[in-house]
Amino acid sequence: MTSRDRLTTARLVGVVASSGLLVLLVVVVGLWTPHYDQLAYTVSRLGSPGEPHAVIARVGFVLYGLLVIAGAGPLAGYGGRLAPWFARLVAVYGAAGLVVGLAPKDLPGTPTTTTGSIHVAATVVGGAAILAAMVVVAWRAPCHRDRRTARMVAPVTAVSAVVFPLTWGTAIYGLVERVLIGSVTIWLTVLAVQLLATPRPTGVITAEHGRPIGLEE
Repeated sequence: MTSRDRLTTARLVGVVASSGLLVLLVVVVGLWTPHYDQLAYTVSRLGSPGEPHAVIARVGFVLYGLLVIAGAGPLAGYGGRLAPWFARLVAVYGAAGLVVGLAPKDLPGTPTTTTGSIHVAATVVGGAAILAAMVVVAWRAPCHRDRRTARMVAPVTAVSAVVFPLTWGTAIYGLVERVLIGSVTIWLTVLAVQLLATPRPTGVITAEHGRPIGLEE
């Protein structure tokens, strides 16, 4: 395995690690935060000004975004002929996670700030980008299995995105957001794991701007 292949492997492992990082962050920091309700409150609230462990949460969001950005290139082949666009869309989603960490969300009932508005805008742009990435895979992935999976995950993501703002202030507001985030992170993890687990010739990991090795039917 060449140094380039090792770097690609590390970037794919980073995508898998990003999901674990996000879960650990939400569970642990959520438990540490007094009166935090996992079902009713958003993940972003953990990093809001005034929360006791906001810095930890923000750093976690930034790391999550960076890991996704780093893994976008190796995942590109899932986009088939639209591989470069798929990589860009995944990178935009990762960049949104980075911005979310740098621009914390305002706490409910507090005045809207510039950083809070940036936070909301980043979540909208990132959500749209990753949904578009799912559509690309559903349409252009070289492997029928990957197209079929994207066609199942994309509707769940889209419906969750529509329902999420409608549940604002309810007891399931945070739960709906977790379904939305979970569908995305699990999907990206599955894509990365498949590339890591696919048998391939020595020295070959993936075609970053074409068809992934071993994913053809």
